[in-house]
Amino acid sequence: MDADVAAVTAGQLAHDGPVATPALSCAEVIEMFRRDPRLYSVPVVDEAGRPLGLLRSLLVLHRGAERFFLEIHGRASCRLLMDANPLVFDVSASLRTMSEAISNIDDRFMVDGFVITREGCYVGVGRTSELLRALRTCRW
Repeated sequence: MDADVAAVTAGQLAHDGPVATPALSCAEVIEMFRRDPRLYSVPVVDEAGRPLGLLRSLLVLHRGAERFFLEIHGRASCRLLMDANPLVFDVSASLRTMSEAISNIDDRFMVDGFVITREGCYVGVGRTSELLRALRTCRW
């Protein structure tokens, strides 16, 4: 059964997942990604629940493998490792809006997904694969 493109919103694609705060250190974040190879990204939120950025596994693990990174930055805030400009959609964002934004991102970040908010506060994360599935089944 085809979905109507206007009926699918970001809120319907939202999933719970781990969330970080700026109090989490670089060393803790690197270990989190090392422990769970299925973890692609983790949003960083402030004390009010507003997203500050996105920790991307590829970047975090790459930086963590750099010589002396942990010795120099291990205790620093995970903000040092986050992408401060991830894709963020309100729960009401349409499938068309999301697909247009996704089409403009770097291919390396396609697996990381996007952050979903309501009134500026974190609700969940969306997976690009689910967005693509919704696009495939919709009627334009």
